[in-house]
Amino acid sequence: QNNPKRAKSAAFYRYEKYKLAQTVREFYEFGGKYTDLKYDIEHKYLHYESTKKTRLDQQKSIGARKMNKLSPRAERAAKRAAFRSSLTLSKEDKVPEGNSLPNKK
Repeated sequence: QNNPKRAKSAAFYRYEKYKLAQTVREFYEFGGKYTDLKYDIEHKYLHYESTKKTRLDQQKSIGARKMNKLSPRAERAAKRAAFRSSLTLSKEDKVPEGNSLPNKK
């Protein structure tokens, strides 16, 4: 990789150290400075891809979670319905046809 900096300048020697960096953290660990990072990206000496979500992406994911979330009342109703559907009566618990339960007086 050719060094695009002016020969024998401080930036030239820093570039020689950080030119193999794969992450921004490595860039700084190898002696790069913020001004080097900014300048090199602007002049396309470095390529930088952000792995963090943008604010718009975060808002979209928050909105999607809100849309999919049930209200507390609807959530309780869904739990009750699921519980009731899981209850089954055995043959002994069923009332035979024609017979009725005794009336309470």
